[in-house]
Amino acid sequence: MSGLFSGLTLGLLGLDVKELEIVASGDRKNKAFAQSIIPIRRHGNWLLCTLLLGNVAVNAALSILLAQVSGGTLGFIISTAIIVIFGEIIPQACCSRYALYIGAKTRYIVMFMMFIMSVIAWPISKILDWALGPEFGNMYTNMELKQLIKIHKDQEGVELDVTTAKMLEGALNLSGQTVGQIMTPWEQVYKLSLNQTLGFETLMTIFKRGYSRIPVVDVVQGQETVVGLLIVKDLILLDPEDEIPVSTLIQLFDHKVLCTWTDTSLEVIMHDFQKGLSHLAIVRKVNNEGPLDPVYENLGIVTLEDIIEVILQENIVDESDVFISMRSKAKLNRKFDFDKLALFDYRRNLKGVMLHTEAMAVYHHLIKSVRLFFGNNRKVSEVGLKNLLFSTPVIDVKVEGRTESEWVDENGLILYKEGVRTNHCVLILEGRVEILAGRQKFRSEHARWSLFCDGVLQNAQRHWESRTPYLDFVPDFTCRVIKDSRVLRISKDSFLMCLEGKYNTLPESFKQKPSFNSHSDEKKEFAMEVEREPGNIQPFEIA
Repeated sequence: MSGLFSGLTLGLLGLDVKELEIVASGDRKNKAFAQSIIPIRRHGNWLLCTLLLGNVAVNAALSILLAQVSGGTLGFIISTAIIVIFGEIIPQACCSRYALYIGAKTRYIVMFMMFIMSVIAWPISKILDWALGPEFGNMYTNMELKQLIKIHKDQEGVELDVTTAKMLEGALNLSGQTVGQIMTPWEQVYKLSLNQTLGFETLMTIFKRGYSRIPVVDVVQGQETVVGLLIVKDLILLDPEDEIPVSTLIQLFDHKVLCTWTDTSLEVIMHDFQKGLSHLAIVRKVNNEGPLDPVYENLGIVTLEDIIEVILQENIVDESDVFISMRSKAKLNRKFDFDKLALFDYRRNLKGVMLHTEAMAVYHHLIKSVRLFFGNNRKVSEVGLKNLLFSTPVIDVKVEGRTESEWVDENGLILYKEGVRTNHCVLILEGRVEILAGRQKFRSEHARWSLFCDGVLQNAQRHWESRTPYLDFVPDFTCRVIKDSRVLRISKDSFLMCLEGKYNTLPESFKQKPSFNSHSDEKKEFAMEVEREPGNIQPFEIA
């Protein structure tokens, strides 16, 4: 009995309630032992008083018994040796290692002893509860938990794999790390300008980058200011031919921009991401340098993926990553052939000519927006005008490598010069041009579907109708291409031929052009239809 009381005092009271609850919710065989001990262990002071009273009573009785048998001195020596070896050392050594097992097997004995000693033990335990307060058990800080996980990870036979241990350590590190330690520097961030247009080249670049969220910036007082966030999935229904400005999408979707500071804890920014405001935050600081007012300066960005990588302590590699991690700078060997993306370039069959669908779009644009082709004003036949548009060559103007002061025909960028007569009407199919007008050279930009110098066609029609001399058309502005463009130029002579009905059937010279049969099957079919039924070309319908 002395050994039982002594061993259980060390074994059961050495297990706090929190630890027993953890073991009881586990999946090992000790689970059942812990569940059976918890009801007893919850009454900690009552259990303590019972075991100590029993232990003292038994040890005192043993000493008195041996003293009566062998005398005082000899009884003292024998009782001390027996109690130390068999009542303390051996029981406590066993119970310290097998506390759960022994405590579970002797729980009924302990419950019986608590009951019969309750007259003395229970009042004392209540006084202890009142004086000492409730028993909370062992609690650990983040550093202590990390050390505990490390011990479990290094211990053989413990069912805690390395990956799980690293994830636990990473989660505990969140509160101790700041945004500035994991952010991507601003100079390495891919961003779009607010004034940029979403043409094919821009969309191609976005695709190659592979990012799901892109900051949109505007330059204010020489400083880049983030004015919005472009989410790539918003572009899924976008037509690159429309070249919609980035500013339009920013106003339409109005995604909020989340901002933070370099000293913000990862735990705090993680909570901000969980609220659904955004999964990307701009890291910035207040720049007080210089005589001007303080301004915000962008230092970098942090994303939800960065925080998850900290938790996992591994780099996350998705399908479109160029780098495994911005922090490790380890490159991926992507074997995707980006040249294949040219398959989706809507301009690939538009080199120097228009497809009939585009020609029909231009036709409807002219009859709806140009007064010369309204109702009775139009003197050309419908078939003739369509054939004129379809057979007129399109000029592809590449800005890079061309001179700014030369005509387009001379490998330059100039479409019109102020005070210089012209014989061409120009329609911008794609791209952007710059107009300089007036004595002060007011500047304006124009994009696709802009028509210039339609007075050339009006003078030609007036000359054809009244048989009066043709009046030269002299523009009062200068027009220059500033972005790669496709330009449709209708000459005065071609329009006069159309007025004379020569385009009611497709011109023989156009049928014989090698370029006509080299660009698309649609043009071949169109030419064959003209040859079979001259003068009876049916209008094309837009698909």
